[in-house]
Amino acid sequence: MNVDVKEISAVKQEITAKFEWDEVKDIYNNTLREIKNNFRMNGFRPGKVPTNLVKKQAAPKIKYQTLNKIFREYNDDVFKEAGVNMEELLDYSITDVEFEENQPFSYKIEVAKDPEVEVFDYKEGFSLKKKEYEVDDEDVDLYIDEMKEQQAQAKIVDDGAEMGHYVKCDLQEIDENGVPLVGNKIEDQTIQLGDGPFTEPGISNLIGAKEGDQPEIFIETDDGKVHYKVTVKNVEEHIMPEINDEWVEKNLETVDTVEEWKSQIKDMLKQNWNNHSKQEFEAKIKDYFIDQVDIEVPEARVEYYLEQLIKDAKNRSQQQEIDEEAIKQNKREEARQNVKWHLISEKIKNEEEIQATDEEIEEKLEEMVQQYPDESRDQIKNYYRNNDELNRNLELQIEEEKILDHIKEFVEVDKEVISTSEARKNAQHHHH
Repeated sequence: MNVDVKEISAVKQEITAKFEWDEVKDIYNNTLREIKNNFRMNGFRPGKVPTNLVKKQAAPKIKYQTLNKIFREYNDDVFKEAGVNMEELLDYSITDVEFEENQPFSYKIEVAKDPEVEVFDYKEGFSLKKKEYEVDDEDVDLYIDEMKEQQAQAKIVDDGAEMGHYVKCDLQEIDENGVPLVGNKIEDQTIQLGDGPFTEPGISNLIGAKEGDQPEIFIETDDGKVHYKVTVKNVEEHIMPEINDEWVEKNLETVDTVEEWKSQIKDMLKQNWNNHSKQEFEAKIKDYFIDQVDIEVPEARVEYYLEQLIKDAKNRSQQQEIDEEAIKQNKREEARQNVKWHLISEKIKNEEEIQATDEEIEEKLEEMVQQYPDESRDQIKNYYRNNDELNRNLELQIEEEKILDHIKEFVEVDKEVISTSEARKNAQHHHH
């Protein structure tokens, strides 16, 4: 047996395996005998068809079965000789089979593998911007306002709408002359007077409006004024609870006064914004490494990643049809980036001998089940412990955190402190 390896690219090899006829003739003869014994042809008793006729009639079958047996028997040796680690093999396919009786026998194997990853010298330090968010009292007030809105009582208004009231209506877009534009009607909309684009002077005709009225209004957009005819269905006033120590004591378990509640809200919001800041920063680290490290990404891994995305989408949508082609097109770049990060982080993990310990997995489980009621926590933990895939996912999460923590030791952080009200403005700007 002679094995030759050719590097086609960083992620592809071509292995050629050649055998002398003597090495494979026994396999060939056994295959031929089996096929001949079962071969049927008119005018001959079963198994008595002359060999040369069998060879002619069953040539493809003989070739296919012989190759299969040779492959099963020798392939481990071929891969070993070629220096292919079966653990690292992503995919392979057999091509170019040359097969003729009494001639040397050969075939090629195209192997897909991971590239060698050379990580840049990140330990010399590199600098990245990190946004940190400062929570202010306005955040706390907004949070309380939302809470009040959820607890508000609605009361029908009969004597005309005022600023702050909620108007349930149909909106029909009209041109300057009041002619309705076909197809531009929004039904059952609720608008709050004075909120967002629904402000003076555009909505002044709605002040004092009652059920059944049809005033005309306009709102300002980036493209100029848009005019509507409004059909008022009803007008409501939302009566908010009065937030004072008494209300807090009655409605909330962990605090007794408004001040205590506000400071609790502030801590919670800080925690949320800190998590947001951490996620943004870690995404930046990944992007930096993906940009800095130049490697070819194996298509087999990209395909596998896309398959997983499709599987997840199917699980989520249950009944609905999934447009698999669209996912493959739209998510290919994301898949490549993810595969690239996976290869880089694996390399760092192996170099630094990072792994998740049993204690860490237990800690992670403990942290995870906190969101469930006491009585079901043990059951959920056992479910995780006995499910290999879930367990592996926890392990990967921990490893990823440890890899990122390791990298963070070498980042010179350039902090940019942003007030949350600033961040909110930016977010709103993006949403519109």
